[in-house]
Amino acid sequence: MSLEFELIAGAMQDIVVRGRSRCTISLDVGQWSQEELRGFIDALRSRVRVKGVRTDTAGFNKFGINPDTLNSGMYAGVPIVMTERVDFDVAEFVIEPLPQQ
Repeated sequence: MSLEFELIAGAMQDIVVRGRSRCTISLDVGQWSQEELRGFIDALRSRVRVKGVRTDTAGFNKFGINPDTLNSGMYAGVPIVMTERVDFDVAEFVIEPLPQQ
């Protein structure tokens, strides 16, 4: 994973820890590869609790997972939901501080 992804994950952690609350952060993942997206989620999960991800069909497909219902699936225990309510190539990460933070 590149340094930029580590910096983004760290900044997202700072936001939820300082605010002590859940938040939604949108990122344009259109240029990210499947490996980058999965690596980013893994890095983010080590810093915060990822409640879920909302994304379009293209973003969902980048996770390389099969839907377990009509519009959702799981990656590493994180619900990934396909929806038309997000911008094209955007993933919305719903995150909150880990209990010990």
